[in-house]
Amino acid sequence: MRRLLRPVFCAALFCLYPALVQAAAESEILGLFQRWQAAHGQRSGKALEGVYAPRLDYYGRAQTRERTLSAKQAFFARHPDFEQRIVAAPQIVPGDQEGRYEVRFVKQVRLDGRLRNYPGLLLAERAGPGDTWRFVGESDEITRYAVDPRYTPLARGRFAGTEADFAWVVAHAPNSAALCDEYEDCRCDLWSADARVPPKPLGSCTGAVLSVLGGLDDSGRERLQL
Repeated sequence: MRRLLRPVFCAALFCLYPALVQAAAESEILGLFQRWQAAHGQRSGKALEGVYAPRLDYYGRAQTRERTLSAKQAFFARHPDFEQRIVAAPQIVPGDQEGRYEVRFVKQVRLDGRLRNYPGLLLAERAGPGDTWRFVGESDEITRYAVDPRYTPLARGRFAGTEADFAWVVAHAPNSAALCDEYEDCRCDLWSADARVPPKPLGSCTGAVLSVLGGLDDSGRERLQL
């Protein structure tokens, strides 16, 4: 009987191993994300030294960690009113390259007297097995939209009738902020870049896609269709 159980037990461990590895990676990356956010709260480029990889893609530009830290510190100096807080919990998912993870979240930024929401994106990677996770990429979807709108989840329109702005959907598990999968009844929140507009719960929304409709009335406003 023991001989029969041993292969079954080993097979179960083999099946569980990838999930355990991913859970451990997500836990470490979440800690890295919290350090990244704390450094922004402290307005400290030095606190970001252990967060970034030696080279990274910083808002579409490949550069060294030293150059990135210098740019951050200069940014903090130019904008004394800068504040950043996380308003939608981070979702950590495998990226499009093996061994890389994406961290997706919504940050609310105060800059030059204006408060805006941004769908943030960080890319985490290890230089090798056993190495520490570091961020190898930092950007947001609004910046990426300016480069190529086809590869972002954003919709852009004159939703207030005057200035064009951005909206997007964040899908999450039914009872938590975690990313949902195809086996769950996803819930969604509709976000606006205008921080004065609170996120709107949409209920069930598996595979949600936004489109912009115009000319429905004489108000000049455009509408969102889910």
